[in-house]
Amino acid sequence: MVIMHYFLGFPPYRSGGLTRYCVDLMDIQRKKGDSVIALWPGEISFISKKTQIKKRKNIKGIINYELSNPLPVPLDEGIEDIKAYTRCCDFSVYETFLKKIKPDVVHIHTLMGIHKEFFDVTKKLKIKTMFTSHDYFGICPKVTLYKQGNVCTEDHGCMDCIQCNSTALSLKKIQIMQSGLYRNLKDSFLLKK
Repeated sequence: MVIMHYFLGFPPYRSGGLTRYCVDLMDIQRKKGDSVIALWPGEISFISKKTQIKKRKNIKGIINYELSNPLPVPLDEGIEDIKAYTRCCDFSVYETFLKKIKPDVVHIHTLMGIHKEFFDVTKKLKIKTMFTSHDYFGICPKVTLYKQGNVCTEDHGCMDCIQCNSTALSLKKIQIMQSGLYRNLKDSFLLKK
């Protein structure tokens, strides 16, 4: 079986429970004989705005692809400019990729970074698609459903979301955090210092 996973990326670029779960799951599936493909949101270019899917070095036998110029990935910082997180891309980027890898199933682990067009293509190509929610990003831009240290039980028609997201990272800062340079330096002594 050919299984494609969309998640936040491999360590050390990404860390946490979602990352560990996905890497462990993909590794087990590969060991059981499945062909496992990973797609993750990578760098946002300072020059080109064209969305592309680039082949990267396999990791632990997992076929590895980076989505260049994805939507911004806010992690748990919130969203400042909703238009940047909902922009469209060329439908053919995903269609060409999915026709090339021919997955039997696509397993989505996060909605961060992925364009709506990806789902349009999986539907058009009749690819079985499943979603495992590891956080609340689909309903909470800060992923936690917490506000001011308490469980968010009432958002007052999303008015409270405005206050929660007032401290969101700027798009420039997210662009730096999603750059290839940051990815290569993230786990370095210099950046930790």
